[in-house]
Amino acid sequence: MNSHAEEDYANLSIALDRLLGLEQPPTVICTGNDKMALRLYGLLRERGLEIPGDISVAGYDDYTIISEQVNPPLTTVYLAYREIGIAAGQKLLRMIGGKGGQEGQEVISGPLVWRQSAASLDPAVGVFPKRRRRRE
Repeated sequence: MNSHAEEDYANLSIALDRLLGLEQPPTVICTGNDKMALRLYGLLRERGLEIPGDISVAGYDDYTIISEQVNPPLTTVYLAYREIGIAAGQKLLRMIGGKGGQEGQEVISGPLVWRQSAASLDPAVGVFPKRRRRRE
């Protein structure tokens, strides 16, 4: 790992320790991307925590080289590259044609891809359980 990656990994470890040290630790951690989720898997396992038995993990971008290969497979949000490209191209063409361009931000949504890294929802209440067991 280069020094920037090592620093990011150390910061993730510090952030994780802070989260796990809270009076009411989270039942799920959502990361900024699937690469970060992969690192989180290792850190959680170093601390004796099981995914999703003790804590759920979700990523972002559905980088299938990671999301489909980790154990358990990663729940993640699909990053709609194609749709983003189409919207950007259409906006650029409108700007070139003098038909706008100052329209502000556009929202491109991506679906959630459910896999086994997130605990099942409790059908009785429709939310994640308040607290799962934690290994000491």
